[in-house]
Amino acid sequence: RIITRITNRLGKRSQCCDDGAGANCLSAPMHGLVVDVPVHEGQEVAKGQTLVVLESMKMQMQLRSPRDGKVAKVSVQAGAQVEKGAALVQLE
Repeated sequence: RIITRITNRLGKRSQCCDDGAGANCLSAPMHGLVVDVPVHEGQEVAKGQTLVVLESMKMQMQLRSPRDGKVAKVSVQAGAQVEKGAALVQLE
């Protein structure tokens, strides 16, 4: 049963972080609630710009862009619950 649960959780993750685009993909550092996604697909972003605000254990974390780039895909929206490692935003 434990193996099934782990496999099911891994299956729920988006594919952008698993296809070799790890450096271009922002993933959730822990499970939590997406509070805000202040970017949209096609938007140019700068290194350090907030891409997602995640709340976990009553704390809000601003997840920032690791580099300059263009947002290729936004995989979450405000109000969504995400698992640790889930793909949130992919950069081009």
